[in-house]
Amino acid sequence: MPCGSHRNRLRFRWLLAICAFLAPVTFQSCFTGIESTPKISESDLRRESRASRPEVSYLDGITGEPPSLWHAGKFWTVTDPRSERVFGINLDGSEISFADISEVVSITGSPEAIISFDSPAGRVSYRTDISADSLMRRRDFAIPYAVENSVVDAVRSRLAGNRYYITTSLWNDASGNSVRGLKYIPVEVVDVSAGRGVYPLRLSLSYEVPVAGVKSAPGHVKPDDSTHRYFNLAMAAPGSVGGTTHAFSDFFSLTDPRKRYPKIEDKAWANIIAGRVGEGMTRDECRLALGSPANISRHAGYSELREIWTYDEGIRLVFIDGLLTSAYR
Repeated sequence: MPCGSHRNRLRFRWLLAICAFLAPVTFQSCFTGIESTPKISESDLRRESRASRPEVSYLDGITGEPPSLWHAGKFWTVTDPRSERVFGINLDGSEISFADISEVVSITGSPEAIISFDSPAGRVSYRTDISADSLMRRRDFAIPYAVENSVVDAVRSRLAGNRYYITTSLWNDASGNSVRGLKYIPVEVVDVSAGRGVYPLRLSLSYEVPVAGVKSAPGHVKPDDSTHRYFNLAMAAPGSVGGTTHAFSDFFSLTDPRKRYPKIEDKAWANIIAGRVGEGMTRDECRLALGSPANISRHAGYSELREIWTYDEGIRLVFIDGLLTSAYR
């Protein structure tokens, strides 16, 4: 008779053999049910590819001036009605000019720098919560709800008159209202000005019509120009922190995206440009057209693989063996 330790080793080897025999069956049975992937978002894909894209560094070097170089008469444009929280008065849309920096003793007994500006409503000030010495050592310093005019001018100098390929269909009209636009088409930056709200740069853009395969041409028409359509984008200032998704690299490509997808047929590409999907489009084509889905579920059968994409807007796409068969909201 084998001893106890020998019997335990035999039992352990027997269990390993059973596990090895059952493992393939177990993995296969998991796939035959409904399999949902984790939520996939546009921001996830952007984070994966940002580091290698030249668009990410395209506006590098454009930053606000350090406070030590500020001079009387340096201008900012106020971009938000919430400026009342800072200045005690709503200066939205107004230009303010730097006057001076003073220092007071805060209620905690520590020194606090106060930045004064001249505005259309008179002298206003911003309490910084740091000492004047600390302020003067900063490489740059943001004034809440305002953008430095020098930053706007520098971005305009870099972008205006140049052609890029737009990668978003979330446009704005002349009044700032959202418009469903086109993407992956060449556009020209007409102007850069101070924006509104949390995105302090306003880009005015144009594109030539007609666009191949697309009947509608969103955007506004200028009375003396029937060959172009115009629209706007609200963009963050270079160097903005907080993970904004309104940077230059989120809106533009320096190269023609069409050349990266030579196997996509013209009909499918026209749908992608217009943000539409059509029967027979592949998953990659639909992702280009509508972006990444919020959820993907897969159902494997004996003769086909059914895949369902669900978007936050309620859109559902159904693929069979990788090709779109139906789409509904």
